[in-house]
Amino acid sequence: MTAREEEFLTKRSGVAVDIDPTFGNLVRSIISSRHSFVRGVPSLRILQKIVDLAVGGRLPITISRTARLSEAIALISDLEAGKRVPGKAVIVMDRENC
Repeated sequence: MTAREEEFLTKRSGVAVDIDPTFGNLVRSIISSRHSFVRGVPSLRILQKIVDLAVGGRLPITISRTARLSEAIALISDLEAGKRVPGKAVIVMDRENC
């Protein structure tokens, strides 16, 4: 995603977090307070810990819209078209796709 696309999709007080280890993303995170760069390897174990924290109320996240993986393109297209949601939009994968 380009910096311009991130700016468009991020609220004025929001922060974009990049997990794509490119030189441009690293530089952007250094010069912009609205961009953070995180390096890591997502795994089912780590994602499950995040889910557990959120469900337990220890990680307050507002999820406004969910879509199955097969519906992800429609969700992303809506967001790119400016149809914002008052929280997070989440793409849900079936366990057999993990």
